This record gives sequence, structure tokens and C-alpha cells, in this order.
Amino acid sequence: MKILVTNDDGVHARGLWVLAEALAHLGKVTVVAPDREQSGVGSSITLTAPLRVNKLPFTMSGVDTYSVEGTPGDSVIVALSSILEDGCDLVVAGVNQGHNTANEIFISGTIGAALHGRFRGLPAISCSVFQLDSTQHDIAAKLVALMVRKQAEGLVPTDTLLNVNVPNCSLPEIEGISLTRLALRNFADVVEGQENRGRKVLWLQRKRTNVDVGEGTDFHALLNRRISITPLDNHLSCLPAPAIAPEVLTTLFQELKAQE
Repeated sequence: MKILVTNDDGVHARGLWVLAEALAHLGKVTVVAPDREQSGVGSSITLTAPLRVNKLPFTMSGVDTYSVEGTPGDSVIVALSSILEDGCDLVVAGVNQGHNTANEIFISGTIGAALHGRFRGLPAISCSVFQLDSTQHDIAAKLVALMVRKQAEGLVPTDTLLNVNVPNCSLPEIEGISLTRLALRNFADVVEGQENRGRKVLWLQRKRTNVDVGEGTDFHALLNRRISITPLDNHLSCLPAPAIAPEVLTTLFQELKAQE
């Protein structure tokens, strides 16, 4: 299996390398990621500047690594079009520092990278941890590896984007895995200004307005110490029917807990 690993936190982010290590046991992993932090850029691509690509020498054994001076979307496009000459079987984005839930998926660079894999007909998984200061990358990476194994067995779908979010607690504290829909968490964007040397400087402040974070949503699962898996189609809408059978979710959780 040939696996592309990318992210939006940049090629030096710890979560990226924890994920690459977990997946390296399943096939040939190639890392192609932005050369710097690119959170909040969504699925955007660069059309007005050249994309500079550098092969990096510090990779783990057997993992070719490239940095791209561009967005996460650029990284996936470059990887699939000019780096992975033998093709690719799966695109995985993460492990993102901070959750990607609800309406935030529309600006997420992690989701954007995975989407570019789906646009090209590949299975795609995005994975994130709840808090910005979380250290639970290992749990997310282990779960994704288990999910990839289940995909190979035909138990987890390959025709969708699976968005995984892990709560910020230790593995023994996690209560289970839920198949979820997107919460509706609106943002009332507020522009705040200040004077700086005679010029007005504006800052965009995001104020959350919670509308639907009830049972069955991704955010509700995280608040209740459950891993959230949200299947998304290419239009970033939740699939109408369960994409993963409940017994498969139970097996995934049992196998994950066995790795404590």
C-alpha cells in the first residue's frame, strides 16, 4: 500500500511524524507537507506564485519527505502529480493540533488536504486532537492505522472522507467511538481595530455561537470523551446512511484499547 501523509501544521509538526510512524508498518509512506504552519487555509491552492519543493534529509527510515512552499492542497496536488510516480492508494492528513469539527471544517487546512485526495478518487482520512496543547497524537495515529486495516478488509468505506477527532484525555479515559454528524457552531466574526502610527489596524475575532452541539454531533462526542468519526462526501456534507457498522466501531475501540 502506498500512503501519502500530509498536514496543515507544517512538515516539522510532531503529529505528522507520529502518524507517519504508525502508518509505515502498513505500507510505503511518503510525507509531502507545507514548509510552515498553514492552519485556516481550507482547500485553497496557489495560482499566482511558483511552488518550490524541497526533499528533506531528516526523514525516518524508509520515508521520503518533501516540503512545499504552499498550502496543504498544493502539497497533495504536487505529491500526486509529480512525486508519487507509482501512484497512491490513500491520503491521510494530520495529526492536527486542535479539533476540526462543525463549521470549522470549511476553513480547515487538514480537511482541505484530505479533500484534494478525494477529488482525485482516493480514500482519505483526516485526524485531529481536541485541544491546541494536546499531546494525544499517539491515540489518533494508532486509530487511523487500525482504520486503514479495516479498509483493507472492506469494513470501513474507501469512497468517502473520514474525519476523525480524538478527545483530549488518556486512552483509558476514552469512553468509545461514535459515528457522528457535523455540529452547527456558528461564528459571529467581529472586527476590532486599533491605531498604529496613524493607521488603523484591524483584527478579525471569532466569537462562537453554539446552535446544535447535541447528541449525535462530533462536538458532543468529544465533550463526552468519545472519539468522533464523521463521514463526509466531496461537498463536505454528512452522508445520510451509516458508513461504518456499529459492530465495526466496537471492534475498532476494543483493538485501540488493547494497545494501552
